[in-house]
Amino acid sequence: MEEMGWVKLYRSLRSWEWKASPKHVAVFVDLLLEANHKDRRYMGVEIKKGQLTTSHSAIAKRTGVSIKSVRTVLTHLKRTGEVAIEPSSKFSLITITYYSEYQSTGNVLGKQVASNGQATGKQRATNKNVKNVKNERNNNQTVFPLEEIYNAYPKKVGKKHGMAKLEKLIKTEKVFREVLDGAKNYSDACKTAGTSKKYIKNFSTWVNGECWEDEISDGLETDTDIMNFCLKNAGLA
Repeated sequence: MEEMGWVKLYRSLRSWEWKASPKHVAVFVDLLLEANHKDRRYMGVEIKKGQLTTSHSAIAKRTGVSIKSVRTVLTHLKRTGEVAIEPSSKFSLITITYYSEYQSTGNVLGKQVASNGQATGKQRATNKNVKNVKNERNNNQTVFPLEEIYNAYPKKVGKKHGMAKLEKLIKTEKVFREVLDGAKNYSDACKTAGTSKKYIKNFSTWVNGECWEDEISDGLETDTDIMNFCLKNAGLA
């Protein structure tokens, strides 16, 4: 992060759905301050304008918010469209969805910082892979990239039955996002805890049980907590 310069905070923040939560405000403003204002490279990865590399512990240190609460806040911000998060073994790459508009030098944007209704359909950082494919035989039904869910899940067993179930369950973008986030969060939790593959449910079992509805981020502050969650999810605890 460069120490000089400034960022904009629009008055529309007053109508933000998370404005009453000091933790959400602290974390989101921290992300704005830490995000790149221009493209650059870091550890062989191109970090674009409006993106930053960080970790839960780093955010907690900068803001004074606990690591557990940071996890929860980021999960909320993902679900309401403020950010997109791409975890890796080295760090998390966070994209602030409307960064260019927040920090534009022209007219003040007409969008709220986080109008939930607007963000749901306009998540520029994450929606590029959701293609509204018009299918004449299916009354123009939206087709979602379900492969992304399977690819995000930590155990590649039971694809056929799992995908068939997802095709029946996922009818809206909201549900698609919830399932995809659930697969990513569960994968991250198992990686953090070093959970063996034999203790992770097959993909089809996870889908049939609709296990993405299990909350991972809330209450899991230590690696032991995460391991116990993964064992419980596998029916072994």
